[in-house]
Amino acid sequence: MPTPPWESTFGGREAISSRHLAAIAVLALLALGAGLAVFAVARGIWEKQNRPNSAALQVDETTYNLRYFARRLSMYVDEVGGLGSSLARQPTALQATVQRIVQEELLRRYASELGLSVEPQELEDALRQRVGASAPSEGQEDTFPTRYQQELERTGLSDQEYRLMVEGQLLLDKALKHFQDQAPAQAESVRYRQIVVSSPAQADQIIARIQGGEDFAAIARKESLDTLTGPLGGEVGWMPRGALPSGAESALFGLAPNQIGKYIDPESGVAYIFQVLEKDPQHPLDAQQKLVLGRRALDDWLDQKRSQVRIRNYLDVNTGDVRKIEWVLEQVYGG
Repeated sequence: MPTPPWESTFGGREAISSRHLAAIAVLALLALGAGLAVFAVARGIWEKQNRPNSAALQVDETTYNLRYFARRLSMYVDEVGGLGSSLARQPTALQATVQRIVQEELLRRYASELGLSVEPQELEDALRQRVGASAPSEGQEDTFPTRYQQELERTGLSDQEYRLMVEGQLLLDKALKHFQDQAPAQAESVRYRQIVVSSPAQADQIIARIQGGEDFAAIARKESLDTLTGPLGGEVGWMPRGALPSGAESALFGLAPNQIGKYIDPESGVAYIFQVLEKDPQHPLDAQQKLVLGRRALDDWLDQKRSQVRIRNYLDVNTGDVRKIEWVLEQVYGG
């Protein structure tokens, strides 16, 4: 029996409508996918182009961008002997550069609390010294403008950035001298020697060997990681109380003469084996020992000021932005 006309017409329109809707949906999905892909590519290009201007480090409202940080990192690498130096290793150099920039910022903010400041002439003299251009005698040409411009081109810093950096470093030097001058003439001190090894287990083995009769100095010369004291048989000399981190100081000053103890650095896991040779409740301090006390006091003061500001480090190797870290490292260390 033939299909009634009204049924044939209705069914055909329904089938056509469904096919049209399906085609439109597919086209819409394709368009959406293409749009998202284009957006992702465009966003990637935009981020790559603008990444040098993005934040590397923030101290409260002050922001240091990636371009500036990369240039400061490059300067640090040059200062420590170039890319082949152990101090130029990437994590170490990153951390050291962050620390420098933060210290400079803190000192510019809080040095006045110590009665410290940098006069304009002091800054000009420091800039001349850095580029090797002393003030000219009468009738001589002043080479400073040319040499200073060459220095800006070499470092990639602007005049303002360079001057702020030098001002911060001058304040750091002044703050260190301030705390050094406050060091006492005498202090409780110990004369000791040490062996530095990579793990607590190795330290226990060496302590057992010493207690078994082996010579401390001979082991230090052969196995200590400390390139300064190792060749001297581990001899450090006199150390005043207040110069070392609290944990190391407690371990060291708790020892009697000829007694051996150890200290494990909580951050690195490096182990220190101590042997106290002499103790003096009021040992005269020389300039170097006062400098050590001054540096420790300055570090404590900076830690206190650091707690008063909000610091955001986007280049922290553990919690930072991987893309930003990679960009900085590529600029300084190459691909």
